[in-house]
Amino acid sequence: MIPLMKKASLALVALTALLSPPAWATGAASNSFVFNQLEITLDDQTGGLLRLAHPAAGVILETPPALGGLINVAYAGRSLEPAGSKAVMVRSADGVTITWAVLGGDLPDGKISAVVTFKAAPDGRSVILAAKVKNEARGTTTQVLFPDLKGLRPVGDPKAMELRMALGAVNPFAHPVRPEGRARYHPPFIWQRFPFEPIYQMHALRWLDLGNLSGGLSIFQKKWIAEPVPSLVTRRLETDPNWMELGWQELAAIAPGQTWESGEYWLTPHAGGWAKGIEPYRQYVQQVNPPRPVPKRIQEGLGFQTFWINTQSYQFIPQLAADAKAQGIDELCLWVWCNYGFIPARHNPKLGTVAELVAGIKQARALGVGVAPFFNLKNLDDSLAARYGVTPGTGANWAFDSGAPTSQNPLGAPSGQFDMDTRNPIWQQDVIAEFKRWADLGVTCFAWDVFQEYGSPGLVNTIKQVREYVRQIDPEGSFCAEPYLANLERVTH
Repeated sequence: MIPLMKKASLALVALTALLSPPAWATGAASNSFVFNQLEITLDDQTGGLLRLAHPAAGVILETPPALGGLINVAYAGRSLEPAGSKAVMVRSADGVTITWAVLGGDLPDGKISAVVTFKAAPDGRSVILAAKVKNEARGTTTQVLFPDLKGLRPVGDPKAMELRMALGAVNPFAHPVRPEGRARYHPPFIWQRFPFEPIYQMHALRWLDLGNLSGGLSIFQKKWIAEPVPSLVTRRLETDPNWMELGWQELAAIAPGQTWESGEYWLTPHAGGWAKGIEPYRQYVQQVNPPRPVPKRIQEGLGFQTFWINTQSYQFIPQLAADAKAQGIDELCLWVWCNYGFIPARHNPKLGTVAELVAGIKQARALGVGVAPFFNLKNLDDSLAARYGVTPGTGANWAFDSGAPTSQNPLGAPSGQFDMDTRNPIWQQDVIAEFKRWADLGVTCFAWDVFQEYGSPGLVNTIKQVREYVRQIDPEGSFCAEPYLANLERVTH
């Protein structure tokens, strides 16, 4: 049995070994500090990030000075970063500021300057990282990578490491750097890009986690609703397969004399899986976007059932609702209940009358099942093009039929539809009037196809007005949508 004092001494030795910088990063060439237990080592001359380590997460990042990263600005075909630059560092009790008066060396037409700050976060477990870049040259920048973390390392088994994003994960260290069968002559690194897209790509929120079940590092950006949202890029080196660069890529066109700011990035080392690392991000979201009252059947329900009602009739809705209720489903979404492409929406007379549709929905509600007709008010018939001042025939010609393919136009023939820009104020007013019309009839649950905004809150504000009206009639009314190419922060706000 090891005496208690000896156990404590061994623990101290292990912790010291973990937090001690590697041999090539010691002495006058490095500058180390610890904030909220995260040990950070910078190159004394260039300001490049050389090492991140944490008692619970282990060594998170480790790289030689020549590969030290932190920020990378693209200008005139050059990558301007700490390597080869001169940095000035100023430390305080809870942070450090790194200033590059000339980032990446002199330019023929001026210079790019940058400032990066580290500081302890008030949550006691995270470190805040932020950057400013000023363009003092005559041209325009094209890209900023920040944070640009070079030298991220696997924790434990490389094959078990995950780079987890909101809608999926990859195992970045699990495969060879050079793909199998690739010729020997190849680029020394291979970039992978994870574009920001909130429905068809993995990177759908400003959050990621790199780690495994034993620990890792979570990162999120505090820039709620603001756009653009950075994409993620990674690369590995064949000379060191367990070395990875991870950058948040913003295609930042910084004009001469202008300053770009990153906003705050929170770095949270953690023990355990990503569910522990995401906690600070969850708290932040709840602050900027407080939870709203949710109908009990939605909050506690198993899910919702989608049904193509054109295979039956409106009179089938009560029977469908009763069957759903028996299976524990409290919400139905009815597709193809109308002839799509028009505002006001046109019911399908082959399925019954409007009165029969509304009666069926009300009977379902009496059973405790909400029924949300599936609306598409965005892909519209060319007959409405003049009203909204748009060009006809520019849509995808979506076919809402259970036996027909959708969005097929192989010969390039006129589609007969146009795709609506949701910023159109006339269209927004028509949408509000249309949903009010159905709410007045007694339909208070809605589903929306192609919830696509164009860099503005116009569509979100439109639906907010609809929801405010519906709640006065039915507080239990629901609204669901396909957030197509939309910023999820704005959609949920």
